[in-house]
Amino acid sequence: MRRSTRRGATLIECTLYLFIAVLLTTICCAALSTGYRFFVDHAQRIRRLAGLHTAFDLLGRDIRSAPSDASRWQLLSEADLSWQQDGKSVGWLYEKKKVWRVTRSFDKAQDRWRKRAKTMVINEVDTCRFILHKHQMYDKVKAVEAIIAAGTEKISLVMCVRSGVLS
Repeated sequence: MRRSTRRGATLIECTLYLFIAVLLTTICCAALSTGYRFFVDHAQRIRRLAGLHTAFDLLGRDIRSAPSDASRWQLLSEADLSWQQDGKSVGWLYEKKKVWRVTRSFDKAQDRWRKRAKTMVINEVDTCRFILHKHQMYDKVKAVEAIIAAGTEKISLVMCVRSGVLS
């Protein structure tokens, strides 16, 4: 029999067509996966940056309203900063890859701290450090430096405590 009179395809031809189809499918899936991975990485980076900026905005608001009297400030560790203000304690704490804003109120009748409220500000943080800058001659806090890093993003900011208190 001649080849031209037969109908259908041989096993080798079917295998070759199947191999080409699998190769094209693999190439398309790899291209889509690479594009999707870039999109997810970019979205995660934007989420981390937005979280860092939100954290610094909230921290800046707290720092600007904090008292400048150094005796009211406590830096328990480089990751735990607090101060007393209006009968309550306001603080920022880094633990378990999260940055928290911590507030406690003081019960004058019982002469003790009570009602601790902890609010998570940002998670997935790699490092967080707080540094107090005090005035040498006066017992005042001039500024607070905060360094927060998440992923490849790292932000360092120095915030003044009650601008204009010290000349």
